[in-house]
Amino acid sequence: MTVLRGATLIDGTGAPPLRDATIVVHDGRIESIATGAVGPWPSHQVIDATGLTVLPGLIDCHDHLAFHGYELASRWGLTEPASTRSLRTAQVIERTLAAGYTTVRDAGGLDVGLRLAI
Repeated sequence: MTVLRGATLIDGTGAPPLRDATIVVHDGRIESIATGAVGPWPSHQVIDATGLTVLPGLIDCHDHLAFHGYELASRWGLTEPASTRSLRTAQVIERTLAAGYTTVRDAGGLDVGLRLAI
């Protein structure tokens, strides 16, 4: 169990942000949401999220994760081996996830191997 305490919660429904939210996550799922400091939890389970915002994962319906430049030679893969390009693309995917995107549709035709690796 993990408890996020003091966050501003945007739930994605269009409702106004909920300030000073306490969010209880159990087995990877949100179990409850309340306002204020509720419940006595062990300190190792509580994350102070004061000043932070919690929101649903972002969705990007049109991205080009493997386009690392706009010059034609790069687009055709003529400037580097496929293996290093794949490693750079994996870093882009990791940064995209860290930025809050949980769903991305790549419109550039990524190789299915990256999807399988993820």
